[in-house]
Amino acid sequence: MTGASGGSLLALSTGACWALSPICFASAGRRIGSYPVALLRLALASAILLALSPCQSIGAHTCLLPTPVQTLWIALSGLVGITIGDLLVYESLVRIGPQRTTQMMMLAPLASALLAWALTGEVLSPRIGLGSALVLAGTTYAVFEQKSPPAARPTLGSLKSGLPLAILGALCVGMGAVFQRLAFLAGPSLAAGTATMVRVVSASLFLWTAAAVRGDIPRVLSGLQDRYARNRLVLGAVFGTVIGMFCYVAALKNAPAGLVSTLAATSPLFVLIMLAVRRRTGVPLNLILASGTSLVGVGLICVR
Repeated sequence: MTGASGGSLLALSTGACWALSPICFASAGRRIGSYPVALLRLALASAILLALSPCQSIGAHTCLLPTPVQTLWIALSGLVGITIGDLLVYESLVRIGPQRTTQMMMLAPLASALLAWALTGEVLSPRIGLGSALVLAGTTYAVFEQKSPPAARPTLGSLKSGLPLAILGALCVGMGAVFQRLAFLAGPSLAAGTATMVRVVSASLFLWTAAAVRGDIPRVLSGLQDRYARNRLVLGAVFGTVIGMFCYVAALKNAPAGLVSTLAATSPLFVLIMLAVRRRTGVPLNLILASGTSLVGVGLICVR
């Protein structure tokens, strides 16, 4: 998939893949802690991507090795967007739950659009800008309209500590998207699979090096003994950190960072629809309206 339309479809695929991973990681984090979850899912994803790396050379028509400048931008993207950003987001998942964390993640597209404009000069056309606004409006409405059960609502103390973490995490994720976009603009055409591998592996190296210095590795590895957490780690890593991250990076190769971040942020819509189908409660009217608004926005983005 190439071009803005292909990048848009890849970004939507990212949203679908990322719909499942926060639930899995939040469940695992409540059992073993958000810090071990962040390290273990990156280690697992890095192993999978490294094992698949020889397949990238088959039929590849783009550069397989990034230039030093591209490597620097990708590493910065991994450090800010994954190492720091995701660590903050996972801790907020544990403290305030997936719903409120997702609400704060709506800030990531705005951060991406503003930073991309400042660093790369990317400005969305009026049509794509309107489509992105409709997608973001529909998703934001669905997320904020959804009511959580009383038992799942965090305490005031958890909100005070968790909300700042979620906001900072969203800003870091938005910055990471722009840095990844800069990597593609800074050199020859780079295979999305290679860029994904470098991004995830570099983030994993940052986190595991810090864990080794602090002497945390035995405690982190002990989390694998929990079968419940381990199963959810594997599921979240495969869908979120491998497949979802590949779609995300490939989308950034073909489309502006602000647009990609906006479409990737549609994951809450996928979550709410899946929950409605699973519980056989029917899709509520507000979710239908939100999804319809977002679909109109996607149509405006993809139409030529």
